[in-house]
Amino acid sequence: INESSEFTQTLATICQHEAVSSRYFLLRLKCPEIARRAKPGQFVMLACSENTVGIGETFLPRPLALLDAHDDEIQLLYFVAGKGTECLRRIAEQNHASLRIIGPLGRGFTPIPNVDIHLALGGGSGVAPLVFFFRRFAAAEKWHLILAARTANQLAREDVARVPGQLRRVTDDGSAGFHGTAVDAMNALLIGEFKGARVGIYAAGPESMMMAAASVGRKLGLPVRVSL
Repeated sequence: INESSEFTQTLATICQHEAVSSRYFLLRLKCPEIARRAKPGQFVMLACSENTVGIGETFLPRPLALLDAHDDEIQLLYFVAGKGTECLRRIAEQNHASLRIIGPLGRGFTPIPNVDIHLALGGGSGVAPLVFFFRRFAAAEKWHLILAARTANQLAREDVARVPGQLRRVTDDGSAGFHGTAVDAMNALLIGEFKGARVGIYAAGPESMMMAAASVGRKLGLPVRVSL
């Protein structure tokens, strides 16, 4: 995976902002300079301050993973985690406002070579980069994406998370899909449906989930890539 050295600092125009679950918001921005260069797994730094649109306090730019990029538009999936992202939510409700943005930044996901099955685990802020990754690279038969949340109403809306391949939803309380964590679902597949296969594992989201996925990969001798 090569680290990106091509990024830009510019203004992005808000095209759309909407809640897509009880937790997540979808933000569409017109930003051709970044849309042309963006790769799955990369992120942007998005300013949220009174210096941008004249409301609220001044906060440091927030890193947000890319959900999609095409033509002159990028899409971001985020949740409110503090004062900074709450300020962003308020600003984003103003269609056609502009936000300062830097990107694309970071390392992108690329497919692990020489595997029978690609299995990805996403939760929290890790949902967006894996959805983007699957949209760019996945084929129907051997790509499986696990998206996890605490409960059904926190899962991103179906059309927002739609990908090629097999989408498997997981909830801690069993209110949708597999009952358990993303790691529980991965382990069930590895000892069941995928037993004996060479599986490439990807993980993005909570640190504990990524560490557990890496530990399972080491134990079974399977390649793992995580998003840090």
